[in-house]
Amino acid sequence: MTSQRSKTSATAKPGTAARRGRKTATLAAVTAPALAKAQPRPLSPVLAAAAELLDEKGFEGLSTTAVAHRAQVSTATIYRDYPDKLAILRALIVHVTLSRHDFLAESFSRIAGAPDWRTPLAETLRKAFYLRMNAPGGGSTRRALQLSPELWLWDQKHTEQLAEDCARFIRKRKPSMTPATAKRLTLTGITAAVALLDFASLMPARNAKLIVEECIAMCEAYLAPHLD
Repeated sequence: MTSQRSKTSATAKPGTAARRGRKTATLAAVTAPALAKAQPRPLSPVLAAAAELLDEKGFEGLSTTAVAHRAQVSTATIYRDYPDKLAILRALIVHVTLSRHDFLAESFSRIAGAPDWRTPLAETLRKAFYLRMNAPGGGSTRRALQLSPELWLWDQKHTEQLAEDCARFIRKRKPSMTPATAKRLTLTGITAAVALLDFASLMPARNAKLIVEECIAMCEAYLAPHLD
């Protein structure tokens, strides 16, 4: 049954396919075709089903019964790993966040070694927006963070850890920079960029493009005095 789920997950229901098709089409003005190669960590069938439901119906449409039906497994299978829908949401948010942070850390390693740091920075922010709009649960999990103080605090702590990891790459580019300054730069930049990309994900395509590009310009202006 799981193998069948894996086969069918790539072929969404007509309504879902149309919705995703519209979303992808609106990104044409925002992201380069090469960004289609950006792939998040693969989801388990249960979490993939939860991501679809969260994208389509929001938190109110998420339930253990609905997830079991969409994943084509029994509710007993769901309860074996997840006692309730909040546990499913927590697991999904952790998965999506770690997947996003994988590519952010890799991107900062390229920023550290690139002759022109602006190019990989711009690519990183456009790619982050692409994943928000296209990866299962990419945008809806960000909104769901507001539903749980525990999840929100976890995300804040993880952002601090990501900033520390990225700060090490910044210091490779600028060895004279102190660890405290590097972390301040990365934490401020990442937090501001995340907020703007979250906002852009709610906008029509034309406005989203403008916000993403302004986000890039803002980050470049903020980092230039320290990285040039």
